[in-house]
Amino acid sequence: MRLSIMAQDISSVTFGLQTKDGLRCQKQICVSPEGYLSALHETMREWGMRVDDVDEIVVVTGPGSFTASRVSTTMANALGFARNIPVYGVENPTHLTIQELSSFERVSIQKSAVPFYDRPPEITVSRTQRGDKHS
Repeated sequence: MRLSIMAQDISSVTFGLQTKDGLRCQKQICVSPEGYLSALHETMREWGMRVDDVDEIVVVTGPGSFTASRVSTTMANALGFARNIPVYGVENPTHLTIQELSSFERVSIQKSAVPFYDRPPEITVSRTQRGDKHS
């Protein structure tokens, strides 16, 4: 079973489960990146599934919120590593839905996915250096 993770917005994450017959279920949850892992755990429980039932992961690597992209990609990579299953990173510049992404064809197995940003991250520049008035 394929687990899809999509978090291009800082305020929500979407999970999907797909079998060979198509998208089985999906759920969008309003939660910040700090809550993604517990949201996945709760969603899998609601669906009567366990992470052990997943045999591959597709994660949307961006573009979108830097934090959402980093956290969802890191979560997918960690689950893939822990379970020794493939992780596929997919860029989603047109913001397709999980349903639309469910037709994603696996091209090659990756050891890990890498976040995709549509602009340079400013993680090392302080707000005062950028000119923000409130830091």
